[in-house]
Amino acid sequence: MGSYSALVPEPLVVAAAEIGQMLGLGRTRVHMLINDVDFPPPIAELRVGKVWLYADIEAYAARTGRPVYPLAG
Repeated sequence: MGSYSALVPEPLVVAAAEIGQMLGLGRTRVHMLINDVDFPPPIAELRVGKVWLYADIEAYAARTGRPVYPLAG
């Protein structure tokens, strides 16, 4: 059986650091976006912080005209 990561081209869930990488933004700007009313809500808040669906961030980027950069493994 192959690895799960080989079956899923992008992570299903991302945190602030991955959002910054996806949108090409620094930490401060990401946290500003996260607090914006137009930004998608997180799907959960874990001990390590809030997490979002990758697809929600991708849709947000498309809606706002932002490019999406691939996540480095």
